[in-house]
Amino acid sequence: MARGARAHLDRVLSGHGVTFAGFLVLRGLAAGPVGNGELAARLEIEAPTLTRQVNRLVRAGLVERSVPDGDRRAVRLSLSERGRRLLADVERAVAEGDAELAAPLDADELATLRRLLGRLGAHVDRLGRRWGHDVVSGGPAPSPPRP
Repeated sequence: MARGARAHLDRVLSGHGVTFAGFLVLRGLAAGPVGNGELAARLEIEAPTLTRQVNRLVRAGLVERSVPDGDRRAVRLSLSERGRRLLADVERAVAEGDAELAAPLDADELATLRRLLGRLGAHVDRLGRRWGHDVVSGGPAPSPPRP
């Protein structure tokens, strides 16, 4: 199921010329201008990984960099007008795909599914913090307790 949903998302994104990682950066910038460090923390990715994605998005005209008061250490990232339009188009296409995927469920079932997935996601996050790694990414597993 997850594979099918991800394949749909990848098709939508590639049709708009953006990768999944690029989409996450665009969504991270939707609320307004932000610094590299803050965006990397928000997206839970390493700064060099973010920089590579941002460079691609800047070249594509989807993201803009600005340097307030000439302080090169305080670079701010924001969506360009083209980036805002693309993000709106992609989110609309993703919502249509989500509706298609959820078509077999009635409104109550869909609400229950969202609630349960939210609880499960929060639990996975708590486990990751407790174990000191990202459970989903397959980071190092904790050593089993010794008898």
